[in-house]
Amino acid sequence: MTAFLEYIAGYILKNHPEHLHRVAMIFPNRRAGLWFQHHLSHLAGSTVWSPQIFTIRNLMEHLTGMSVTDTVPLVMELYRVWSEVLPGEQQEPLDSFYPWGEMLLGDFDDLDKYLVNADDLFKNLKSLKTIEISYLDDEQKKLIRQFWDHFPGNRESDESRAFASLWEHLGKIYTLFNQRLAGKEMAYEGRLYRKVAGMAEDGKLPGNRWEKVCFAGFHALTPAEEKLFEEFKRSTRGVFFWDYDVAYLENPEMSAGTGRDAGTFIRRYKNKFPPPENAGIFNNLTVDKKRIEIYTAPARTAQSAVVKKLIGKWNREPGFRAERTALVLADEQLLLPVVHAVPAEIEEINITMGFPVKNTPVFGLFSLVMELHIHALRDKKSLRFHTTRILEIMHHPVVNHLRSPVWKQWEERVKKLNILWIDPADLPDTGILKPLFEPEPDAFMLSRHVTDVLYYLVVPPESDHPEDQAGNGFNVEAYYQLYILINRLNDSLGDYRDLWPVLKPGKETGNTFILYLKLLTRMAGTVKIPFYGEPLAGLQVMGMLETRLLDFDRVILLSVNEKALPKGISAVNSFIPYNLRKGFGMPTFDYHDTVYNYYFLRLIQRAREVALVYHTDAEGGQTGEMSRFIPQLEYLLGMTLTRQTLAFTPEMKTAPQIRIAKDDPVMKKLKAILAEGISPSALNTYIDCSLRFYFRYIADIREPDELTDDVDQALMGTLYHKAMELIYRPYLEKTVTPEMFDRLTGDQTTVEEVIDQAFQEIFPSQGHTVTDGTGGFRNILKHAVRKFILKTLRFDKCQAPFTIKELEEPVACNLETDNADIAGTVILKGKIDRIDIRDGLLHIIDYKTGSPGQEIKNIGTLFDPSDKKRNGGAFQIFLYSWMRYRNNNESIQPQLYFLRMMHLEKPDMRLILDNEKLNDYRDIHAEFEDSLSGLILKMLNREIPFEQTEIIDRCKYCPFADTCRDRE
Repeated sequence: MTAFLEYIAGYILKNHPEHLHRVAMIFPNRRAGLWFQHHLSHLAGSTVWSPQIFTIRNLMEHLTGMSVTDTVPLVMELYRVWSEVLPGEQQEPLDSFYPWGEMLLGDFDDLDKYLVNADDLFKNLKSLKTIEISYLDDEQKKLIRQFWDHFPGNRESDESRAFASLWEHLGKIYTLFNQRLAGKEMAYEGRLYRKVAGMAEDGKLPGNRWEKVCFAGFHALTPAEEKLFEEFKRSTRGVFFWDYDVAYLENPEMSAGTGRDAGTFIRRYKNKFPPPENAGIFNNLTVDKKRIEIYTAPARTAQSAVVKKLIGKWNREPGFRAERTALVLADEQLLLPVVHAVPAEIEEINITMGFPVKNTPVFGLFSLVMELHIHALRDKKSLRFHTTRILEIMHHPVVNHLRSPVWKQWEERVKKLNILWIDPADLPDTGILKPLFEPEPDAFMLSRHVTDVLYYLVVPPESDHPEDQAGNGFNVEAYYQLYILINRLNDSLGDYRDLWPVLKPGKETGNTFILYLKLLTRMAGTVKIPFYGEPLAGLQVMGMLETRLLDFDRVILLSVNEKALPKGISAVNSFIPYNLRKGFGMPTFDYHDTVYNYYFLRLIQRAREVALVYHTDAEGGQTGEMSRFIPQLEYLLGMTLTRQTLAFTPEMKTAPQIRIAKDDPVMKKLKAILAEGISPSALNTYIDCSLRFYFRYIADIREPDELTDDVDQALMGTLYHKAMELIYRPYLEKTVTPEMFDRLTGDQTTVEEVIDQAFQEIFPSQGHTVTDGTGGFRNILKHAVRKFILKTLRFDKCQAPFTIKELEEPVACNLETDNADIAGTVILKGKIDRIDIRDGLLHIIDYKTGSPGQEIKNIGTLFDPSDKKRNGGAFQIFLYSWMRYRNNNESIQPQLYFLRMMHLEKPDMRLILDNEKLNDYRDIHAEFEDSLSGLILKMLNREIPFEQTEIIDRCKYCPFADTCRDRE
C-alpha cells in the first residue's frame, strides 16, 4: 500500500527533480508536511532541497504579510466596539460578555471565510417581499425567507425582541470592528481569508517565485479558499491532489442520500480543480484485503482492553512496525488510561495530542492561589483568607514538601478550633510562599508573584543534584507554558485597562481576579504540553483531526460512538440561526457530520487491519450507541465486518473479614481502659462494631479534625449542651418555676449571652475571627442553637416546678465481674446532662439533637450487635441510671429529651419498653445489670476477637470505613 503523502512525494520528485525549492506544498496541518518530507527524503535517496511547506493558515499569513492576533485582544477590541454601538440597556460587563464575544468572533470568522456580505446577513428582512441578493440561489433565498416569515410578529416575546434589537446592531459592530482592526494591524483568521480572496479575484496574489503551488489533501473548502484555488488554477501554477476513494466518491448508495456523505465535497472539487493527468485513481477501501473488527466494550475506559490485546498480539508478529500503527481517540479524554494499557514491550510511543496546560498540577496550584484571593474577605483595614483554601494550597503536591512541623501544628490547631478565616499576619512562617498570601491590588501583580514562586518550586537550581529533580520535567514544561500564557495575557490586556473593572480594594478587586482566571483558564485549555519523542517513530497516538492525510497499516479507533464520531454538535454555537446560516452557505451541524464522515473513511481506506471500538456506557454526555458510520460500512459499502463483545465477568470478591485477636498487648491495653473507666459511648461503639472500638480505643487511631462551614450536628449539639448548662447553672439546687421561664423566653438577653459564652468556651481563640465581618457561620449556628434552647425552655415550663440537682455532673461506678484477672476493677464512667427532682421523683435527662427513638423491644436488644434498630441512646441513659442507682439506691425515671419532639403539644419523654412507658429504672435494673456484666465478660474473653460489623449502614459515617474495607 502506497501512502497518499508518499504518492505525492513521488510525483513531485519525478516532475520537479531540479526545482524542488521552487515548489510550495500546502497542507491542512503541520504533521502532514512532516510526513511528506519523510517520504520525500526516503524516495530521493540523497540530500535534496525541500519544497517550501505551508499550512493553509501559514499561506494566508504569508500572502497578506499579516499574522493572526491572539483571541484575548480581539475580544477586548470587540467589547469596546460592542459597548459603543449597543444602547445602555443591552450593555454587558466584560466578564459576562467574554464568552459571547468569542462566539461573535467565531461568527465573523465564518462570515468572512464564506464571503458573506455582512449588510445582507444582518439585514432585518421581515418586511421585504423579495430577497434581492445576487450571489444566493433560489433554495438559499427560500431558507432565509422561511426564517423571517416564522419570526414572531406583533406579539413578540422578550427573547425575540432582544434578538431583533441585537440583530439590527451586528452589521454596524462588524463594520466598525474591522475598521478598528485595520487601523491596528490586527486580524482574525477570517479577515485574512477574505483579504486573500479579494487579492485572488483582482489577480494580485504575490508568490510568483514559486513555479508550482501544490494543494494536497483538502476536503471542505471555504469560498475564500476556493477563490485562492481558482487564481492558482488560472495562472497554471496550481496543482491539486485530492485524497479520496472511489468507494464513497462514486458509489450510488453513498451519494444518493442527504448530501452529507463523505464524498460530497471531493466530488465537486475533483471536477473543479482536477488533479494532474495520470495522477491515479484511489480504490483501496473495498478492493484491498482488509480486516475490520468491531469491538463492543461495556464502559469507556474498558476500551483500553482492546488496545492491550491487539497491540500485544501485533507486536509478536514478524515485521511489525509500530510507526505504521495508529491508536486514534475520538474521545481524547481516554488518553491516560489508553497509554497505560499499551504493553511495556512497545518502547516508543509518539503522542501527538499533548496534555492541556489547564489540567497540570502547576496550573492547578496557580488556580488555587487565584481562588484564595477571589474569595478573600476585604475591607478598608483588613484582609482575611478562608482557612480551607490555605490548606488546599499547602497540601498541593507541588507545595506539600514545604509543610514544616510548625505548619502541621498550626493546621491541627485551626481544625480543632474550627477557625475558618485567617488574617495573613497570623500565618506561620511561609518562606518562599509568602507572596502567595500577601494582599495584591490586582490580578496582574498577583500573577507575577505566583509565577515567581512557581519558578522556585518547580525549576531546579543548577546547584541541585539532578537525581533530586528526577521526574520533574513535566512540571518544568508546564511552568514554562504557563509563564508564556501569563505574559501573553498581560500583554494583551495592557492596552485595554480602560475596559478592566475598577481596581481598588473591595468587591471590584475580587471581580478582576475572577475575570483574569477565566481568561487564563480558557487560554490554558487551548495550549497543550507536547509529549517528547520522535514524531516519526513508535506507536502513533493521536486525535481524529490529526489523522488527516496520514495512512497506517493498522488502526485502532476508540469511542466510535454517536456524539463522539461524529461529534455531538446538534447546533452551531452561534448568534446566527440555523436557517440563516444555511441560507447564506455558512457551516451548520450537518456540515460537521459530512466532514467527520470523510475523516472516518479516509482513515481506514488504506489500512490492512482496523479495530473499531465503541462502548455501551451512556454516561459523560455520550449515548452508548455505536456511530452511524459503522453500519454505513456494512450496508452502503458492502464491507464484511466481524464483531466481538468484551464480556467482563467481574469477580465478586468478598473482602476478607478483619479480625484482631486479643493477644497479650491487646488485653493489657483493654484492661487498662476498663480499670481507668469506660464510657457509655465507648461501650456503644463496641456493641455496634468491635473493630471500630479497637481502632479508636485500643490502637488509639483518632479521626482527624476537619474544618467545616456547615452546621454540623455534632458541633451544634456541643454548643447546645454547653448553652443549656450555662442557662441553668444559676438555678442549681433551686426550684425553677413557670415565671422564671416566662422571663427567659420573654427577654432573650440571657439566651444570647449564654450562646456567646458557649462559643467563647468551645472556640476560645475565635473571638475576633467570627465577629468582624465573617460571622455568617456563627450566626447560622447561633440561630439553630437559639431555636433549640427556646424549644427546651418552653417544654420545661410545662414540667415546672422542679428542682435542678446536677448539671453535666461526672458519675462513675465499679462493676464486679467473674473474670479472675480483673475482678472488681472495671469502672464505668460518664457525664449526665441533667438531674431534676420533680414530683418527688429523680429524673435523669439526656439531651438528644438527633432523630427521636424512644422504643425498646426488650433489654436484650440493647446489647445485640446484630439488631439494626438497636437503641444506643436508651442504652446510654440506662447506663447512667444504673450508675446513679448503684451509688444512691433511689427511684429513677430516665428521659431522653428529643428536641425534634418538643414541637408536639404534650410530648412525653419517657422511654417505651415492650410497648409500655417506663416510669422507674428499678423495674429493669436486675436484667440490665446482668446484660451489662455479660457485655464486659465478652470484651474480656480472649477467644472473641474484634471484628467488623455486618450491618453496612453503620459504616456510612465511620471514619475508618476506607481503612477497614470497601462496602457497597
